[in-house]
Amino acid sequence: MVSKPDATRAYFDKIPGQWDALYLHENRTKYFFNKIFRRALFERHRLTFEQCGDITGATVLDIGCGTGRFSIEFAARGASRVVGIDFSAAMIEYAHTLAQDHNVGDRCYFVRDDFLSHEFWQRFRIVVAMG
Repeated sequence: MVSKPDATRAYFDKIPGQWDALYLHENRTKYFFNKIFRRALFERHRLTFEQCGDITGATVLDIGCGTGRFSIEFAARGASRVVGIDFSAAMIEYAHTLAQDHNVGDRCYFVRDDFLSHEFWQRFRIVVAMG
């Protein structure tokens, strides 16, 4: 029998591109659909950055970072270092590539591990767990 954490990890290892497609603007029809029917996704994004305020120079921990969209946005808004952690190897690989593509790879660090058992060596000014 496969444990629930292993089954969850296996699921997320299969779908990074599909998961990330929820945030893409390139396909206008799909983006419009998501803005209407997945409104909470966009509202959560807006509220997160509104509540975090000025991010300039901040250190950020993004728990369950998935494809790294929030991590990348934190870096783009001026965070000095963003650490994204997720237990899915495929999500972490996708996030790393996406951060490089968005020219924030020098400030985004992605770790494949279980957040509950990972030993962090630094403190963070902002910690988010969006999933």
